[in-house]
Amino acid sequence: MGAGISGRSRIRTCGVVGAARQGLLQTRSHRTSEGIVQQPLDGPGEPTGDGRSVRPLRTRLQEARRRLGLPWEALERDYLQSWVLVGITKVPALPDTLVFKGGTALRKCYFGDYRFSEDLDFSALEEIPKGDEMEKLIGESCAIAVRLLDEYAPVEIICERYTEREPHPGGQEAFTVRARFPWHSHTQTRVMIEVTVDERILRPSEKRQVIHEYGEPLNIKVPVYSLEEIVAEKLRALLQQAALFKARGWSRSRARDYYDLWRMFGSYGDRMELADFDMLLREKCAVRAVSFTGPNDFFDERMLVNVEETWEQWLGPLVSDLPTFGTVVGALRPRVAKLVPADST
Repeated sequence: MGAGISGRSRIRTCGVVGAARQGLLQTRSHRTSEGIVQQPLDGPGEPTGDGRSVRPLRTRLQEARRRLGLPWEALERDYLQSWVLVGITKVPALPDTLVFKGGTALRKCYFGDYRFSEDLDFSALEEIPKGDEMEKLIGESCAIAVRLLDEYAPVEIICERYTEREPHPGGQEAFTVRARFPWHSHTQTRVMIEVTVDERILRPSEKRQVIHEYGEPLNIKVPVYSLEEIVAEKLRALLQQAALFKARGWSRSRARDYYDLWRMFGSYGDRMELADFDMLLREKCAVRAVSFTGPNDFFDERMLVNVEETWEQWLGPLVSDLPTFGTVVGALRPRVAKLVPADST
């Protein structure tokens, strides 16, 4: 998403009171037609229906903060992301038309113990609702999230369309979700939802369990990109930003892309199907009108200077045990060289 000034139009306020007015706070139930949604909690720290207990939310977040050494805001955002995903899975038109991708998908569906992220990124299938209909569905997903989350804590959620200063060239749908936790004075925890509507998904997606480390059994699965396709889009993003850097002399830091690639290769490199990766990458690049001639194209020296300078700024608040820039890029170069031979044409 660009960095321009935005205009916003509020599409839904989904607080506990607001949801009640809309008839969304119904009698609590242990089950839906899809099975167990969650175990209800009668009050903070009180037993659930199966005899277990879930401690107050703030206590659980504080424990995670002590364990991980990360900012409180990152933990609140990570928690909110899980519940927004829950809401999306409960709106019939969304789960089969939105495919989860990017760094947050890596954390929520592949790694768990991974860098924290800020956005929920999706690619849309062709039949995805757009415009006003998409606003309505995202608003419904937030309202459902509030209703289900009320079993654990009273959280207010406000969802707004995000409008760029200039229209996005690909027609991207974007929304800002803000939450007010019980200890907040206003809706200050922020998550972006970005839906790419002009992307070609070239590898089959897979429904994977959402990883949620805060003691609540969400029991949901979402369609998510294959790791190979995430790698391809991360590499393509490096080419896109290198082109921008060349055109205007600056670009957004790609520190997170380099880190994500390093982690994926390090943890899943021997399990990815990479035999025809060069072809996959070229097809992905063609969608955005960028190209490459060899592995060095993914390590533009001017861009790397910027990444090294912003390494701690962009990753320090999100990674508890951050490797050095040199470690990551040094390990990535030979990996990329194997995927993209220098004599590629």
